[in-house]
Amino acid sequence: MSCISSILRHISLTPVGVPFTTRDCLKYGSRGAVDKALSRCVNEFVIVRLTNGVFMRMDGKTSMPSPLRVAAIKCRAFGKEIVDHGTDIGFEMKLVSKGNAEPTFFVNGSSSSFRYGSVRIHLKSASKKRMHLKETPLGRIVRSLWQMGAGEVTEKLVERVVSLSNTRDIRRSLVLAKAWMPEWLADFFPTLGYPCPLGGPARSAHFVDYFESDDTQVHESVTIWPAYALAGL
Repeated sequence: MSCISSILRHISLTPVGVPFTTRDCLKYGSRGAVDKALSRCVNEFVIVRLTNGVFMRMDGKTSMPSPLRVAAIKCRAFGKEIVDHGTDIGFEMKLVSKGNAEPTFFVNGSSSSFRYGSVRIHLKSASKKRMHLKETPLGRIVRSLWQMGAGEVTEKLVERVVSLSNTRDIRRSLVLAKAWMPEWLADFFPTLGYPCPLGGPARSAHFVDYFESDDTQVHESVTIWPAYALAGL
């Protein structure tokens, strides 16, 4: 089967509204042949090009995918992970007055940008430490505070963020996540607990829950994995 025939079959089996990339089609021929076949499909209105290397079948009811979805597809094609940028998370949490002017995300690779419609999407390189907690509630909180910087984060702000956390598990995990914060941010969270008994397992360490959801002063003793155990150290 020729390259163009294989790609047309690939397109026909891809649902309308589901983007795919040039790399998804490289199994059908050389890079030059694939690029030529996809360009022909675009010119003949079989598919539309969303941005360089990303295509999609459309009909009259199909809406354009969000910048995040397009960015995630491009990152997947190059084996990168993607998470929301700390500034935009901070704006969502009402910690800062405005977010990024254009769609911006953190990736675990080199920085780049690309045009999508009328906007430019920015992919900013982030360290493994900043990316470690991924797109979880805990990770979003840490990235938002980290992005604000040492000069902007205060004890009162940290207390506010902790109080907004919707579960006690997240509040406890914020302390255990100190291993994945810069030192200046980790210093805002209390050091909890007591050493494990000599020769005892790490899970036998007892910690005090400083983050009760109510206004009581009762501190609950809990048994929970310490940060160094979670970090695999």
